[in-house]
Amino acid sequence: MLLSVQNIKNEVPSLFIILIILILVKFNYNFDKKLNSKNLTSKHFFEFGEALAHSIILVKNELKIHKKLLESPTSIKEYRFIFPLYLVQFYDGLLKTLYETKKKIIDRQRKYRKKPLKFLNYEKITKQTTFFISIILNIAFKGWKIWLP
Repeated sequence: MLLSVQNIKNEVPSLFIILIILILVKFNYNFDKKLNSKNLTSKHFFEFGEALAHSIILVKNELKIHKKLLESPTSIKEYRFIFPLYLVQFYDGLLKTLYETKKKIIDRQRKYRKKPLKFLNYEKITKQTTFFISIILNIAFKGWKIWLP
């Protein structure tokens, strides 16, 4: 089936997407590989922090639609679902990597001592991620009464 020109939507990419593309170009990001932390400088991280802050400010109108749920959610799952996905992914990546790296070290020691391996509590990571994002949103939108878990 052929699409007519009238049915094609011309959408402008969001400012957040444009910011991320510019940051990735600055980092010389290769989409086939993960970022190599050894090649990043403190300036790169500062610039990424700036871009993240700007993207949070830009998403204010979208969050305003769900302001009541941000102030008094019925569940953590519902609360977390409202957050911008890039913030959730950022903190999930940060915390999961820290906990999984720590777990590998602990498991190696436990294996040597013939003790059971450590269990990684992903629910705890989810709650901590939610808490960190809540703090960030409280800082960004001071007048709002965003719930803190």
